[in-house]
Amino acid sequence: MNQTTATVTSQWRITIPTAIRRHLGLKRGDRLAFVISDDGRVVLQVARYPTVASLAGGAGRLPRPLTTDEVLEFAREDALVGEHEPTRNAG
Repeated sequence: MNQTTATVTSQWRITIPTAIRRHLGLKRGDRLAFVISDDGRVVLQVARYPTVASLAGGAGRLPRPLTTDEVLEFAREDALVGEHEPTRNAG
């Protein structure tokens, strides 16, 4: 195991050492995930996919909450469209 250290500033920031940036293939703007394992270790990894929380509100809001029956109906309709009708851009 290889260890590299960094210092936490008074504003809770750190500079990621070059060796770590290269190992992770980091680029400016990349997001990092800190994963706490069951044994208490923290793993740093590149967050390649958006988190569920970051997607919240992305599709807008419904005028009212849907009932379970309405959700199931939408799911059935979506399954039928995917099964029988290819989705195409009508433009």
